[in-house]
Amino acid sequence: MARALMAEHGLTAAGWTLEWGNAKRSLGQAIESRTDRRTGRTEPVRVIRLSRVLMRLNTEAEVRDTVLHEIAHALVGAKHGHGPVWKAKCREIGANPVRCAGPGVAVPEAPWVVDCGVCGTRLFTRHRRPRKDFMARVGCRACGPRSFGRAVLKPCARGTPAAVEPPAPVEQPAEVEAPQMLF
Repeated sequence: MARALMAEHGLTAAGWTLEWGNAKRSLGQAIESRTDRRTGRTEPVRVIRLSRVLMRLNTEAEVRDTVLHEIAHALVGAKHGHGPVWKAKCREIGANPVRCAGPGVAVPEAPWVVDCGVCGTRLFTRHRRPRKDFMARVGCRACGPRSFGRAVLKPCARGTPAAVEPPAPVEQPAEVEAPQMLF
């Protein structure tokens, strides 16, 4: 379907190709150029990349809308982003002119969850295991500075947190009274 829609809107003739990726949070991308990491040179490429993972999880209507969304990006160019020119092109070709997919889009469960080690609040989920140096900098907004470095990483089993030992109780520092200011 994606290749047929690309051909229908003239992208195949203009040199655009279709590429499949493994993204877990992004349904698709229209890529006009890539920068070579070794040389630093930007080279033109014309690629529409779709997430094979998310395409399998969603309905044909959602996939079609995603393909048309990316085709609209390719037709108007990256400089227009999700602005009025892009929105007008979306309407013209039959795509829903919204930046992000709606709540009805299926996404895979993340295999890692990170909770606050102080209050137990769920901070975020990840599809890749966070590195230790990253985890040392994670903190909870509710608990403030005392929570930094105390986040708990838990693996999930099919979307449900696996049985993991609860974090050991953390000793709270004794309250220290602020010195009185004498003026």
